[in-house]
Amino acid sequence: MMKEESFIIRIVEMHYKQGLSQQQIAEKLNISRTTVSRALTKAKDTGIIEIKINYPTGTGNDLEVQLEKKYGLKEVIIAYSNQEDRLAEEIAKNASDFLVRQIKNPMKIALTRGSTMQQMTEALARNPRIKFLETDQVVILPSEGSTNISLTFPKKKRMMYSNFIVEEVARLLDANSYNFLCPLYVSKKTREDLLEEPSITDLLNQLRHADVSMMGIGNLESDSTLIQSGYVSKETFQKLKKQGGQAEFMSHVINQQGNLVSQDYDSQIMSLSLDDLVKIPVRAGVAYGKQKHEAIRAVLSGKYINVLITDAQTARYLLGEKHDEEND
Repeated sequence: MMKEESFIIRIVEMHYKQGLSQQQIAEKLNISRTTVSRALTKAKDTGIIEIKINYPTGTGNDLEVQLEKKYGLKEVIIAYSNQEDRLAEEIAKNASDFLVRQIKNPMKIALTRGSTMQQMTEALARNPRIKFLETDQVVILPSEGSTNISLTFPKKKRMMYSNFIVEEVARLLDANSYNFLCPLYVSKKTREDLLEEPSITDLLNQLRHADVSMMGIGNLESDSTLIQSGYVSKETFQKLKKQGGQAEFMSHVINQQGNLVSQDYDSQIMSLSLDDLVKIPVRAGVAYGKQKHEAIRAVLSGKYINVLITDAQTARYLLGEKHDEEND
């Protein structure tokens, strides 16, 4: 394997550093031009080559740099599309590409539920780079509890929940996984008892030592996966909304300033705590669309994420720019 990698790297350096054409490389190494082309393609697929374009200041891609500076983020990735369906695909692809870039062996990766995370999983299945990853010591973890979802739900919606997503990502990566085997929303007394269970304690300890966390960001509207699943009642969500709730992620509900809305509610959810979350080195939020603007800003205000994957319209909103939505 090392001999093959050295051979590929040599061709990459000859082509990109020395400026030799594929034909010149073939003649110099006494190999076919097809072999050179395949080596360069494999270098791209395996991440040996990464293409970076330095866009002039003022172009759309400059939004990423501006957001990184404004919110102190490690990385911002922006998707562009005029069509909603296509935008969802681009967000999912960007999220899956980001995840693949992060993977090292060994590593722990924490994932949440949500439609955007489920779409990321679908995009991961189409990512050609996953077959080149070493993942025998990679562990995929759910950030929150999850009970069985009713079979009356369409299969695609059932796949939005954390244990399902974790199992599928682990399968695609040929990695290891754990389930968070308890309900998400319980009574305070039940939560206290569950936190004494060795299996729950072990999982939470692993989550605290995660290297990467990827999460969807939701609002408190009726299309929230929490409400749709029946985990939390509409009445409870309405109460949290009246208390100033702007965003929901990992089932925690925060206000515009990024603070928990209700300690009482938070003491009933089985999820990694926000105090533990912020200790994870890489924390990526994946969310987009006008309906998520305030929720994303709330999460950024609390500094819960240090990577944001979103769309151009949301980026402009977060920067305080006025923009005609018809131009997006």
